[in-house]
Amino acid sequence: MTINATQFLALGTAKRTTITVEGAELTVRELSVADRSAVLALRETDPSGVPALVVRLCAINPDGTPMFTSAQDAAIAALRPAIVDAVASAVMRLGGMMTDEADEKKG
Repeated sequence: MTINATQFLALGTAKRTTITVEGAELTVRELSVADRSAVLALRETDPSGVPALVVRLCAINPDGTPMFTSAQDAAIAALRPAIVDAVASAVMRLGGMMTDEADEKKG
């Protein structure tokens, strides 16, 4: 079946999942193409800032709106690494950029 531009763009709705971090549920979405470009650009200039950027871009409220703004970057970066890494890893798995350890062990 051939699709038109509207149908093609509808395919691009970001996948979402809910994860548990420190006992709290958090909804995340996968990176968009624009988000991925921002992450790759930051990786070139400030690799240590990438996980916090991924959290800001992909942590969302239940209604799909962004949870954080760029004004909160420093606060996100000040969180414990385990929290930021858990969110960033979930986003990467959701977008197919990283596999689950269980999947890797299955071989």
